[in-house]
Amino acid sequence: MSLQLLMAGVNALGSIAAGQVAKAESELNVFNMKTDQVWRDAIAGQQNNARMAQYNLAKSANIAMFSATRDVGSDMSVAAFMEANKKTVGKDVRRVTQQRSQENFRAQGAMGTERRRGQNAAMAGMFDALGFAAKGFSDYSQTKIGDV
Repeated sequence: MSLQLLMAGVNALGSIAAGQVAKAESELNVFNMKTDQVWRDAIAGQQNNARMAQYNLAKSANIAMFSATRDVGSDMSVAAFMEANKKTVGKDVRRVTQQRSQENFRAQGAMGTERRRGQNAAMAGMFDALGFAAKGFSDYSQTKIGDV
């Protein structure tokens, strides 16, 4: 067997291996992106819980303060104040949820792009391998001295 064919085979195998390693690296990156997404979802949930706890504490304090000075059940200004606070906390929680949804959408796109990058690298490795093999065979055919 010619050294040219041997080296073409080594180049082809190396190219395939490099493509597969790039694909595996890409899949690991996607896994890490998914892990980050779960982590960010947990943080958003904690932010919403903290905002609700803050609202409930303020509501209790307001009820205590208002009940010391007026009749909470029949005072329209107190009811309007409480309703406005309720709407504000709803907007805050909804805003955090919407931002998280937008971040999830962006992250899904990035994961798809990363996965495609790995697939492209693996495919490029296969084409490079085919090129190395064809070149090696061509070189061998051109320099081959007839059978002795």
